[in-house]
Formats: sequence, C-alpha cells, structure tokens
Amino acid sequence: MLLADLPNPAQRPTRYFYGGESQWQVCEELDGSGDTVATYVYGRYIDEVLQMQRCESTPPCTSPGGTGVSPVDYYYHTDDLYNVMAVTDDAGNVVERYEYDDYGTPLYFLASDGTAHTSSAIANPYLFTGRRHDPETGWYHYRTRYLDPAAGRFTTRDIIGIWGDPWEFGNGYTYVANGPLSWLDPSGRKKAYPPPSDLTPAEKSLWEELSYWQLLGIYNSRQIAEKAVDGKEYDYGIHNGPGDAVRHCVWNCEMARRNSKQCAKKWGDAHEPKSCKNKKEQEEKDMDQHNNAVGRDLAQEEEICIISDPEAPIVIKVRETCETLCKKALKDGKLKVLEKERWGTRQRP
Repeated sequence: MLLADLPNPAQRPTRYFYGGESQWQVCEELDGSGDTVATYVYGRYIDEVLQMQRCESTPPCTSPGGTGVSPVDYYYHTDDLYNVMAVTDDAGNVVERYEYDDYGTPLYFLASDGTAHTSSAIANPYLFTGRRHDPETGWYHYRTRYLDPAAGRFTTRDIIGIWGDPWEFGNGYTYVANGPLSWLDPSGRKKAYPPPSDLTPAEKSLWEELSYWQLLGIYNSRQIAEKAVDGKEYDYGIHNGPGDAVRHCVWNCEMARRNSKQCAKKWGDAHEPKSCKNKKEQEEKDMDQHNNAVGRDLAQEEEICIISDPEAPIVIKVRETCETLCKKALKDGKLKVLEKERWGTRQRP
C-alpha cells in the first residue's frame, strides 16, 4: 500500500501476482499505476511457460485513457529442459530466438535481421530452464535465490544447508552439481530430473520434492508394472480391465519396496485426479486406489523356507516378486476390476 502512495508512478516498482498449482508462478505483472503490463499461462510443469500476453502501448492497454491497442500474444517453444528456444506470434511467425551457454547466459536473435542482440525486443523475461531473467544483473531468479550464469554458481548459499542436497557434496553454491545440460533446479534448493510430460499436476509438484533415488525407484517400478501386463493374457493392460488392476498393484508394490510404503501412497494418490466429474470417474478412481493399497500391503509379504540340514535347519526368508503376488491376488479376487462393458478398446497389435 505504501508503494501506491509514491507521487510519481514511474518510481513505483512493478508488482507481481503469483498463483498456479504451485503458487510459485507469476501470473500477472502490474505497473506503478496498477495497470496490467503482462499476463502468463503455464503448462503442467512449474516452469513450463506457454503464453505471454503483453501490453505494448503507451498509455497501457488497460488504462481508461489508453490507446485502445489490444495486448500482443506471444507463444513459447522450449526444449526438453524447458529452455525457451523461440517465441512466436499469433500467426506462428518466429519473433525471437535464443541461444545459451552452459549456465544460461543468453543471446537474443531477432527474426527480422537474424543478428545477435543483448536484450529482448519483446521484453520476454523467461529464458534458461524457463526461469525469469533479470536484464540489469544478468541473473536468473530461482525462487529461493539467484543464479549468476557468468559464474555458473548461485549468488547465495542453499537455504536447506550445504548438505541439504547430497549431490553438491557440501558446496552450498553449486548449480545442479555442475550438470546444467541434464538437470533442473526449479526451487533453487536441489537438482532434479526433468519430469515426464504425462504426469498429473499433483505428480509434478511431488516430483520436485523427492530425491533422485526415490524418483528412480518410481520410474523403475512403473517400467516393471507395464511389462507385467504386456501380453494377451492381460489384454495388454487395457483400461479398467484385469491388466489395469495388476499394473496398479505391481507399481505400488514395487514403489513400496524401493522407497517406502508412505512414499508409494503419496505417489499413488497423486496419480489419481483430485476430484471426479461424475459417478463413472469416481468408480474408476476407487478401483485404482483399492488396487494401489493391495499392492502396498503385498510388498511386505515374506515366505519362510526351511532347508533341512543334518545338524540344524536353515531358515531363509524369501519374498515373491510383486508381479507374482499381484497376479495371484487377481486370481483370488482381491483386486477390483470394473465390468467388461467399462473396459477400454485400445489394444496393441
């Protein structure tokens, strides 16, 4: 409120309004007079910026005395690390292209002349790994601290401590363990894998919280679950059918063994929609959550094998594979499957 009392609007700083699934995304920028300068639309990943609508008129487009010029829409095109590589207009024409060095120092290329420039002609703030670039300092804002791309280091120490991210080996200033070509760090706290594109919003949010080894366990568990039902016997894991039930069971069983039962439950819950539009969707969610829970419980099962010995019996604890346990659970009627009319129709050749 004190900022609005400054007599000269030009002295009032830009205000940013945050929102989105993570509450960490800038959705709107307002100038010192309270007029909208730009708005942003994001995808499912926290730094997956899709669109910018920017007012390029003076006075601003939203001002009562404005020029009446409509805001300009721009669309972002990124690579697999969410580096913004180009921006296009409504007609699909490339307006600007970008190149970076290893740690994000940008070069701007205008479509009109193709030569390199030192700043964006369209005031685009989102560049390296989808993070916001400050043209005055040349730094990137990684939410909890700034990255200096010229130094390849953060400007302040990690807020979770120098050993908070074990991959940094006690260096609280290192960016993604010196691996900027393979890793991300959206929060400025620890390196992370780029998330797959098919994750739910809740899964993507959880992805940023888990460690490398937990994520690896989740990924490997999913591959094992998919392979377990990749055959005619289980209709290639067809939706809502027996194969789908086994897949959910195996996935959660494997996650519980590789990580923990609690971690498996968090991911299993995040995989399902938060709310259902109708009774049909609720029944499908109930089916998946039931089979997830069965899988997590089966992860703890052990069998006792006694090997005869002339002097003393040898007792060995043996665990069946999650695939074996879940397929047996299906035969025993412990897994939930919807009626055949509700099964999907897509099958592999």
